[in-house]
Amino acid sequence: MSQLTPKDVREIQAYLKTIQTYSALVEAKLSACTGGVGTAQRKQSKSQTDKEAAARARFHK
Repeated sequence: MSQLTPKDVREIQAYLKTIQTYSALVEAKLSACTGGVGTAQRKQSKSQTDKEAAARARFHK
């Protein structure tokens, strides 16, 4: 295998940056399709779920 030139390295880095950008875009679209809006809302819904579970546990004793 031949050695990479500085031009090849820059080109590969540019491709990797493009792939990372598209990956983030796909992840955001997938999250939107599955109902996730953002981490803050997920944390909020988890804490709400935890509160409801704790309330149910208190009444079922």
